[in-house]
Amino acid sequence: MFKHISLGNTQSEVRRSLKDEGFKVSKTGVSKILRNKVYVGKIVVPELDDEPLRVIDGIHDAIIDEDLFSKVQDIIEGRANHKKMHSNKSRLRDELPLRGVVKCSKCNEMMTGSPSKGRHGKKYFYYHCNFCHQERIPAPKANALIEECLGNLSFTENANTIYKMMVKELLSGDENELKKKKLEQEEGIKNTEARITKTQDLYIDGKIDESTYTESMKRYRDSKLKMEESQEAINRTPSRYREWLKTGVNAMKNLSEQYKSSNVQGKQNLLVSIFPENFSISEKNCRTPRINDVLRYILQINNELTQKIGENFSSNLEISSLVEPGGVEPPSKQGRTGTSTCLSYDWFLT
Repeated sequence: MFKHISLGNTQSEVRRSLKDEGFKVSKTGVSKILRNKVYVGKIVVPELDDEPLRVIDGIHDAIIDEDLFSKVQDIIEGRANHKKMHSNKSRLRDELPLRGVVKCSKCNEMMTGSPSKGRHGKKYFYYHCNFCHQERIPAPKANALIEECLGNLSFTENANTIYKMMVKELLSGDENELKKKKLEQEEGIKNTEARITKTQDLYIDGKIDESTYTESMKRYRDSKLKMEESQEAINRTPSRYREWLKTGVNAMKNLSEQYKSSNVQGKQNLLVSIFPENFSISEKNCRTPRINDVLRYILQINNELTQKIGENFSSNLEISSLVEPGGVEPPSKQGRTGTSTCLSYDWFLT
């Protein structure tokens, strides 16, 4: 079985071959056999209490060599990843960026999209609801409506400046947390180095045997390496505020262009971020209970600066709740960090 897989046969082909020879094995059974480490002389010891899961040498002989077993695992994983990537790619079409993210305006169920052939064989793409079957919108019309809606979500440079100050204040807590973690790693590395030196002295003085020395040194060096890797990761982590300034501000200045220049996955991520709750579309407008808190704050700031208080942010976007208790200023740094900080950073840097 392992040899057949290594030569390029699929699990289904192997299963059919076994069936022809009189063996009954399910699809799951074939997969379990091919992944079972027992055949290479190993035993999997499950985790128990504080002991983690371990793979140890068994007392039985291996019937599959480790090179063949590893090759088969690579083949299985490679096929699984390819299948997953192909499945995701097949659902993402440039003509249907709203498929799977927009809901039906009639029944509030998720809409899908598909092409329909005209008389002369030309494909026409539509968004449609497979639940109530009452909504069917030409994809070009719906796509244009979304772009127009995003184009209306604009603001002045003054509002942008005010919002920069707000985000800087909100993100300062993340900067302080990184500094704290960095100091902890530095202190941990220093203490581990001291233990390594002490262990070496104990071994030289004959106070510990070679086995204890070897085991202790391995443990300390592994621990030090992990802390050094963690410290390096922290050093590589850019200032969230600086990164947001480089990417987030420019993206917010022109959401429509940001949307148009993104691939399908990027467009969907942007829409889900802007409209975190139910987002529906009809032939005339878009509708949602609320928009992203971050975007709503800056748009409200902009409306106050331009004396447009009370007006909708977009003529073709209906928002059921536009009232923000206490004005546009976040109630407190602690109260807003969980929403505004996360949204403002992750939205534009993913």
